[in-house]
Amino acid sequence: MNQSNFNYYIAGTLIGSNNQMGNQFGISLFIKTIESNPEDYNTWLSVGEWLTQLVKKNIEYYLLGLSCLKKAFSINPECTKESHSYNNNLIDEKIWKNQTIASIDSLEIFKIKINTDLIILEFNRIQDVDFIKRLSESRDILFYEFLKYIIQNEENFEIRIAALKRIYYFKNQINLEEFFKELSQTQKIDDEPFFNLALYNINENWSNKLLNRTIIENISEPYANSQIKLDFELMKLFEEISYAFEYRHFKYFIKAKRYDKLYRSIRRSDIRVYKLQVRKVLNIDEELTEFGIKCLEKYVGIDNNL
Repeated sequence: MNQSNFNYYIAGTLIGSNNQMGNQFGISLFIKTIESNPEDYNTWLSVGEWLTQLVKKNIEYYLLGLSCLKKAFSINPECTKESHSYNNNLIDEKIWKNQTIASIDSLEIFKIKINTDLIILEFNRIQDVDFIKRLSESRDILFYEFLKYIIQNEENFEIRIAALKRIYYFKNQINLEEFFKELSQTQKIDDEPFFNLALYNINENWSNKLLNRTIIENISEPYANSQIKLDFELMKLFEEISYAFEYRHFKYFIKAKRYDKLYRSIRRSDIRVYKLQVRKVLNIDEELTEFGIKCLEKYVGIDNNL
């Protein structure tokens, strides 16, 4: 599953709900994944699991869910181990035998036109920062106006920053320059340094003219002190990062220099990323610095001769 499809897939799982529109919107995101890769068993499995849970609400959905599960199992027989419905006896064997394998056409009843108003409506219902990240990182122009809306109107700081940080994915949109010029007149004080980081990442002539380079330099300047001191704040940040791992796994990834695994945990919070940039653990491109690696090694007790 490529990254764009994976983002649709995760966004679809986040939208799951008990209301009809939420179900249609979520499955419409799954459909976008299936259209790109009809043999993606993960998505067929997720849709099937979702629909079979609706048996008490709609028997037709349940039957379609069984067909989707059949499709997933036909692609990857091993995925029966991942199926909640299969492993918890939620599948009626007599009905199962008579169900055909689903196709993309089977899901047409769920496919709806996704527009900005619908995205806003569903987002306001779930208020999940990961939804912002996934939709924006799909880089689908369909979600551009939604990001702009969040940047201008969302009161939740972390959600607003998540959108602002990712608007550069749409740097080629004609009206983005005008949007940022308006923002520069009305931006919230709390939005720094993320407002300027967005301009930095856009990296066009117009954005560079708006850029406050002093703010960027404060983040990107090299760390002058070679002495590694893990104060309370830095220890706390590393604790938050390691929370997603068992400690022994966290130590292993650092020792094996598997920083790609660590990055997934680090970037769960845009605020945390910025704090680590200020401490020079990450550079302005959100990569671990040499100093940052030494700090992590010291945190897990690896001898780095310091």
